[in-house]
Amino acid sequence: MNSDQGLCAYAITRGQEWSRISLPELHTGHAPELINHGGLGLVVAEVDLALFGEVNAEPAEDSVLATLAREHDSVVRAVFEHEPVLPLRFGTIVADTAAARKLLAGKHDEVSL
Repeated sequence: MNSDQGLCAYAITRGQEWSRISLPELHTGHAPELINHGGLGLVVAEVDLALFGEVNAEPAEDSVLATLAREHDSVVRAVFEHEPVLPLRFGTIVADTAAARKLLAGKHDEVSL
């Protein structure tokens, strides 16, 4: 991953195999994946950071903000249909896999799934 990209984090869930979960297709072309650490999993998808620079409070249904918000909601709902989730705030970005694992390590005592 280059410095222009990061991982958009959607939710914390159980860190286990979850191939049975049908996740929505994202407009970025990157499928959500699960990063495991200490029994927890972080649902993430690679994202171009410039995309978030295009976000504004435009109320249009086809705006970047509306598209990203709908995708965030659909990923969280898809995981929730099969596993318990702790949704993360829209727009939560981590730099890479190591940062994702550090986030999970920091939340481990707070999360009971």
